[in-house]
Amino acid sequence: LVLATMENAIMADVAPGGAERKDLLMEGVLKALFSHVSKEDLDCYETECTAQGAPACRFVIGLSSRLKDVPDWLDAAANHDEVLAKV
Repeated sequence: LVLATMENAIMADVAPGGAERKDLLMEGVLKALFSHVSKEDLDCYETECTAQGAPACRFVIGLSSRLKDVPDWLDAAANHDEVLAKV
């Protein structure tokens, strides 16, 4: 697993508030970057967002097979620490 933290995320500033994840573009960038470097099929999910009041945007990056349930956990309102505990 790779964990990434991003401060001053532009998407959170452009579209603040709401329950949905904002940095889908950054998810894609991180997924592509780490997949290329590792030569593995990886996924990336934003688990915390400044638009939702978190101090920073946090992402989890890992093998697609290992992260396959993360979207369901996030939809069920799991926070970053809960996602990590389940992975």
